[in-house]
Formats: sequence, C-alpha cells, structure tokens
Amino acid sequence: MNCPSCDTELQPGQRVCQKCGAVVTSEVAVTPPPPPLPPSPPPARAGAFAPPSFDPPTVADVGAPTSASAASFNIVEQTVPVNGQQGWTGGGWPAEHQAGDAPTTQFPQPQPAPTGPAWDIPEAHPAPTAAYPVVDGQPGYVIAPAYVPAVPAVGRGSAVLAAVAVLAGVAAIVASFLPMLTIKSDAPIDALGDYKLNDLAGTNLQVAIIVAGACILIGGVLAKLGQRFGAGLAGGAALGLAAFIAAIWAVTDAISKGAEAVARVSASSGAGGTFYEGKPGIGFWVLVGAAGLGVIGLLIALAQSGNDGRARLNIGICAAGALAAIAAAAGPLVPENNASFTDNMSRDGGSTALLYARLGIMGLVALVGVIGFIRRNRWGIGLAIGGASLYIWQWISSLAKLGDHPAPPAFFNPGAAEPKPHIVTTIGIIAMLGLAVLAILVGLREKEPVT
Repeated sequence: MNCPSCDTELQPGQRVCQKCGAVVTSEVAVTPPPPPLPPSPPPARAGAFAPPSFDPPTVADVGAPTSASAASFNIVEQTVPVNGQQGWTGGGWPAEHQAGDAPTTQFPQPQPAPTGPAWDIPEAHPAPTAAYPVVDGQPGYVIAPAYVPAVPAVGRGSAVLAAVAVLAGVAAIVASFLPMLTIKSDAPIDALGDYKLNDLAGTNLQVAIIVAGACILIGGVLAKLGQRFGAGLAGGAALGLAAFIAAIWAVTDAISKGAEAVARVSASSGAGGTFYEGKPGIGFWVLVGAAGLGVIGLLIALAQSGNDGRARLNIGICAAGALAAIAAAAGPLVPENNASFTDNMSRDGGSTALLYARLGIMGLVALVGVIGFIRRNRWGIGLAIGGASLYIWQWISSLAKLGDHPAPPAFFNPGAAEPKPHIVTTIGIIAMLGLAVLAILVGLREKEPVT
C-alpha cells in the first residue's frame, strides 16, 4: 500500500510514513512467511551412529501431535548390556563406535546398571516377562532366591561300596558251604572230621549266613543305583555277620575242647591216641574275611548316612520303631519255666565265649535298631533291618520249625523247654518290621526336600 499524503510505498504493517510523517489508519492483514527449516544433519555412514542434535525444540516438537504419525509413536527403552557384551564397555562406547561416532538417539544417556543376580547375564536385558515385570512404566526385576545345590541321588563312595559289598556278600555265601572246624586225632573218638555251620548250633545257621551275605551284596547294588536304604542295609548286615562270627567261634572252640578232653581220656586209659588237632576250617577264615570287607563297606556307607535330599521320616513312627528294636533284642533274655534272669549270665554247663557272643548279638540288634530309627531316613532304616537280618531269619525258621533243630534268636531263652522264640521277641520283631515299612510309606508322601 502507499501513503495517502505523499503516495510513498509503505512496508506491510507500517503505520507511520517515514517521508511525510502521516499516520496510516487502515490495517492490512499480513501473513508472515514460514520460518526457515533447520539444516539437515549430515548423513551417517552405514553401521555408525549419527551425531546428536542440540537445537532447542520448536513449538511443533513440544505441542500436541496433530498428524497421523502420533498414533504410531512408541516409547523405546534403551538398556545397557553389561560385562562388555555388545554394548557399553567400562563407561565408553563400543570399539566399533569409538572413531568419533555418537548414538543417534536423543534420549538421555542411560544410568549405570544396577547390580544383583538379575543382571549377572552376558546378553542384553530380556523383554518384560513374569520374571521381569513392568512396574509404573519401568522394568522391574525379581531377585532370584539363593541357590541350594541338590543332593545327588547316588551317594558318595557308592561305586567303591558296591564293589566291596559284592565281594563281601559272595565271600559270605561261599563260606557258608565250607567247613568251620576240622578235628584230627588217632584216638578212637566220634568227634573227628569237618564241621559245617549246621553242625554247630542249629540247622538254620547256614541259611542265616547266606541271608547276611545276600543283604550285603544287594545293599551295595542298591546303593550304586541311588538307594540310600541299600547303603544302610549293607553296613548293618556286615555288623550282624561279625557278631555271629563271634558266636560261631565260641561254639567251635567249645566243640574242639570237648573233643580234645575225650581224646586225652582215651589215651590215658590205654584205648589209644597219640595226638589231637582241632583248628578252624577254611570256611571260618573266608567268613572272617567277608565280615572284614563288610565292616570296610560300613565305614564307606557312613558317608551316605546324612541328608539324602528328602524329607525326614515321621518322628513318632521312628521312635516307636526304636522301642520295638529294643523289645526284639531283649526277648531272649526273658527266663522261662522258673528260671531266673541271672541265668543269662551263668557259666555253668556252657561256654563263656558263647555267653558273651549271645549278649553281643542281642546288644547289636538293639544298638543298630535305635541308631537306625532315630536317624529318621532311609539309610537308618536299612541299617536297622540289615543288622537284625540274621536274627530275623532265626526267628522265622525257629517259629516255623524249619529244619531238624533250628536255633531261636540268640540261640535260647533261660529255662526254655524247646527251641522257639519268646513272645516278647515275636512282638518286637513284627513291630520293628511293620514300623520300618510304615515309616518309608509315610515318607513317600512328604515331597519337601531337606534344606
């Protein structure tokens, strides 16, 4: 437009003429030119970061988005890998971006990663999951519980235990068929020859030794297969075998001394006889070797007597089982037919060694029964059953009258008219076996591992 006084051309929006000073009263709508576009950043080379922009934000940047692109706007979380894997290394840029390049993002630089088990991973942080929930728009982290190593099913030393147990078991079984005593003399006596197990103190003694050997052998194999019950069974049966070897030696010693006395009488009476020889047979020494190997196996099996990774057995059932073992062991001490309790310690008409061996057998059954049950695990139950295995066979065979003259548990009761187990022994053995089975069955319902 022009000045109305001097017709000088005025600039858009000018109200006063600079030439004549006239005031221009009319208004003209003026559209300002659009602002210049910001300079385009230099193109980034392939595989590199473009430099960040430090220009102040424009109105279009901070205002509400009005274009359709606002619907596709996403918030991207930039995370920082740790341990130098595909990302930050000690606060600096990765090696491939240390040549002057910078990240293209305009977001604030990420803070150092928090420490803790959830970040101890070599790869980038995973997407939000149940273990990495999103809390208030930010990723949260769940700290993993302390790691408790699982107890291996196969206990320590199982391979060695299995090898020793197999050797001991086979040796015991073989020894049961070999002579335990050999008597030689030129005197005319009836006690000459070889004595095997069933010739000593009962026709059920050979099978008792076979039972002990089988328990040792089977227990070792079960231990190798991861059954702690087997380790206890092998160790307990080895102890039971050792106790019975003491009784076998006591009986053979009594037989040998009796035969020697008869030979001396024959020689002094002029009936003949110049020498006498009574010595343990080869079967006895093989049996001693089997018991020695079995005791070594017991020492190895002690390594498996602790935590087996399973819940402890019921305390009430195990306490009752320990009491039942004591009753089973004490049964042969009960006198019968007007005999007295002190007759258990009487040496009249019997061998002192056999007296102590008999008490040792009963004491062992009580000891392994109490220790095994109060352990409250499968190893302890195996120890209790294995230690009483020969004792249990004597009870079964004498109660069922298997053989010509089977010996009852611990060989006799004071004053007993016939060789059969006392009712206290029967009740104790039945209760001990039943409670052992019940404890294991109830324990199968407990799934919580021992920590």
